[in-house]
Amino acid sequence: MIYKWEQTEADYIRRWEHYIDEYYNKYSPFEWIKVIWTELQLTFKLQEEWEEEWRSFRWFVDRLDKEWEDTFVINDYKTNKYLPPEQKEDYREQLTLYALWVKEKYGKYLKHIKAKLHYLHFDISDEWEITDDLIQPIKERYEKAIDEIEKKKEQYEHNPNDKNIFPTNWNNFCWYCEYNNLCPLFMHFGMEDEAVDWWVLWEKTVKRLVDEYAELSKKISQETKEKDNIKEVLIEYADAKWYEQLFWNENNMKISKSGNYSMKDKPALKKYLIEKWVFNEVWDISWSSVAKMVEDWTIDEATANELLEYKDSRRVSVSKKKEDKKEEE
Repeated sequence: MIYKWEQTEADYIRRWEHYIDEYYNKYSPFEWIKVIWTELQLTFKLQEEWEEEWRSFRWFVDRLDKEWEDTFVINDYKTNKYLPPEQKEDYREQLTLYALWVKEKYGKYLKHIKAKLHYLHFDISDEWEITDDLIQPIKERYEKAIDEIEKKKEQYEHNPNDKNIFPTNWNNFCWYCEYNNLCPLFMHFGMEDEAVDWWVLWEKTVKRLVDEYAELSKKISQETKEKDNIKEVLIEYADAKWYEQLFWNENNMKISKSGNYSMKDKPALKKYLIEKWVFNEVWDISWSSVAKMVEDWTIDEATANELLEYKDSRRVSVSKKKEDKKEEE
């Protein structure tokens, strides 16, 4: 099981216990429903009887209920810590496709099919009836997607070296894909380790180099963060003391003050410059040209305060005391 951030197994158990308590207190004693299935793996067909049988789906239904005399309810539970927008269609399409299987399996026992999304983290549920008018456009959309995949499959069989036929498209579901052995993003995962012999690195394996690169990147990131923190402290110290250069041992650090302008409202600034007959001179309205116009009062103070935002910046250069070469950052 994968635990995100700093959460532990105990944290997840506490959350699940909380969700179950809230759900039970809200819906008990469950007298109006009969549970037909829980955690049901289902396979259903999209095609009509006369079509070939390759258009099928496999999915899991969290719970299927019979409600009242002639209504079946498809339940799906979400534990997301964010609440999706009301118009989010992914979940609705998912449950609508489940309804195809319910109709195939239990069609003669029902007159109505409902879907119910339970957002457990927020104690909210979203419920709607699934009609044929809802099912048909979604069914057609998935059939079209399958047709496109099949056409690309034929193209790939004729030209397997064309990487543009099936471009890689990473998402979180990739780890569960049954075609990882064909995908450039995952093909190496199942391969044996290989050695590389390069005079700079000596002889090492590819997988070992991946780990070393990751460790070095992490180390560099930590050192960069520490360096930036030190730089920030020294700049703040120098500003407070009105120092423009700091010294110690063999090195000295020069701190140059500068600043730049960002535009709050670029269209309004363009209009202002056109009215001042200077827009053609600064067609791209670069920050350096804006700074020059503020300095020579082409842009007056009131307009600058209204349309521009000034930000202080500092440039730091470090050098040896007795050397002329400098390392700037």
